[in-house]
Amino acid sequence: MSKRYVNLSNLSGAFFLQAGNFLVPIALLPILISSLGISGYGTFSFIYAVIQYFILLTDWGFILYATRQVSLHRHDREIVSQVFWTTIFTRSFLCGISYIILELGCLLFDISPNVYRWAFLAVCASAISPIFFFQGQEQLGRVALINTLIKFLTVPVVWLTVNDPDHLTLAISIYGIFNFLASLSIFVYLLRLNRIDFPVLEKINIFYTLKDSWPLFISTASVSLYTNSNIVILGLMVNPTTVGIFSSAMLIIRALQGIYQPVSQVFFPKISHAFSKDLDDGIAIFRFLLLWQGSLTLVASVSLFIFGPQIMLLLIGEDSETATSVILWLSPLIFLTGLSNIFGIQGMVSLGYNQAFKKILLISGVLNIGLAIPMSFLMGAQGTAISVLLTELVITVAMCWFLYLRQPLFFKNIF
Repeated sequence: MSKRYVNLSNLSGAFFLQAGNFLVPIALLPILISSLGISGYGTFSFIYAVIQYFILLTDWGFILYATRQVSLHRHDREIVSQVFWTTIFTRSFLCGISYIILELGCLLFDISPNVYRWAFLAVCASAISPIFFFQGQEQLGRVALINTLIKFLTVPVVWLTVNDPDHLTLAISIYGIFNFLASLSIFVYLLRLNRIDFPVLEKINIFYTLKDSWPLFISTASVSLYTNSNIVILGLMVNPTTVGIFSSAMLIIRALQGIYQPVSQVFFPKISHAFSKDLDDGIAIFRFLLLWQGSLTLVASVSLFIFGPQIMLLLIGEDSETATSVILWLSPLIFLTGLSNIFGIQGMVSLGYNQAFKKILLISGVLNIGLAIPMSFLMGAQGTAISVLLTELVITVAMCWFLYLRQPLFFKNIF
């Protein structure tokens, strides 16, 4: 099998993976708004924004850490097997802790836990997902197709069964169940491939793994401070309808960010491997990404700025001044996150600048919280959108400047 075919298969697999992650929520958006109302959709988004914290805790940065370890040792079955099982066991341990926190939180705030329990299936799905293994091996093709096809079943099931504002719990349970089934199917598929050995329990050190991957966990947690937390902050300060409008706009942004994320997933193990062998090869891949990913995301941002209001009208069915302003403020995010992904993940993390990467994201995340709270209170969804945009601008400039100072060859004849 040719190297070009493998790369094409892996890239197409990454696109299929993003289709399951983003196109399914986009397809569900008009269905849920039609059946639950924009307010009900806002509540749906708020609940899954809360659940996202537990997904973040359970993953603990392994989507980067474990992917890189599998990539670096891809030809050593023993080490790859150890990385795989250590990741699965550690995630399962964190999933158990997350569930305890969820139950205690519901008890403390006197919230009915039933709907959150159904949503928690998405956390269980994250715990057992072996996607990192296939990313590290650069063999996403078939598993991404399995993942996406199962997740797409959510759409007709929701369309057929959720048809009343009181069906919020049903909608959340269906979404959680199919997420879990997708991860479980891929897990079983990997075991049937006989690509990994049985776990050697004495070699699994959960606490060492948590400590070693801690910098990347802080980095991903910092990202959540200016992405996921904005929905939670908005939900605590305004009505569910406003949350529904902002969530709809952010869903469009994340779907369009899926343009570059498959490329990022494919090239991250590749560029990490290249930097470990030959700096010049890594620089060549970096400059290639900077040119093409930067151009593609710039076109996407400009297009959304022009057509965004019409897209919002089509999806939420309301000619809302708030919806229009939110999507216009958020449209540059696609370009900025495309650049920050290159400077941060492909550049800083691949070269081992994890501490600096973590500090930039942590400081920026705190900045966003400091902006989002007063601006959400004063300006609602529009204020939240502005705080997100300003934060991403700071992140992109900071990462570019750091990389320029440490590796000026990356930018030779560019700036």
